[in-house]
Amino acid sequence: MSLAVDHFAPTFPDRFNLAEYFLDRRISEGSGERTALVDDRGEYSYAQVQALAEQVAGTLWQDGVRPEDRCLIGLWDCVEFAASFFGIVKAGAVVAMVNPELADGDYLGYLSYTRCRALLVDAALYRRLVPFLHGADDAICCLRLIIVVETQA
Repeated sequence: MSLAVDHFAPTFPDRFNLAEYFLDRRISEGSGERTALVDDRGEYSYAQVQALAEQVAGTLWQDGVRPEDRCLIGLWDCVEFAASFFGIVKAGAVVAMVNPELADGDYLGYLSYTRCRALLVDAALYRRLVPFLHGADDAICCLRLIIVVETQA
């Protein structure tokens, strides 16, 4: 018995954007007011997450982040994480994520490895990182934008 490989071959669109698929599509279907996610501070609709993601995308674009640039997220599980993730994707950039609970010195390795153009980071984590960022020119050679997010209620 032979299997036709073409039978199982998936088809892909010429253009696909996760933010359009998970957010914009929900809005166009009329589900904008439905709950998209819940965090410790409340519930957020698709429309709210979409609006936040568009703010992030606009800020990234305005500050020089372009398609295929890498952006590193260091945020907790919260609406700001989702907005940052989808905002980066809307801007056409590449998402890289790092656990906010890493040891402080380990972040320089991620900044260097990803060669990220932007860092979207929790305010408490940013305060811990500042001493490591000063004088770390090699690790942050590509970093042009830091967005500090206050995620505490």
